[in-house]
Amino acid sequence: MKKLRILRMVLHKTKADRLVLGFVVFLLVVSGILWAVEPGMTTYREALWYCYAIISTSGFATADFAVWPTFSCVILVLL
Repeated sequence: MKKLRILRMVLHKTKADRLVLGFVVFLLVVSGILWAVEPGMTTYREALWYCYAIISTSGFATADFAVWPTFSCVILVLL
């Protein structure tokens, strides 16, 4: 618990807490846009997983991106 308190204090003093919050909000918004635009996405959770896989470069999102609409590919490139 003490380590989390120290991390929170460091994030707050360096103003990095705003950066982390902004990144999380950005990720949630982009996932929502991807879910709304991409007809192959059946759930918001799936869109969130694809965004996470793209950002982390884990390779778990090994779908055929060539058949995706151009707008969806542009959104993922912006990540």
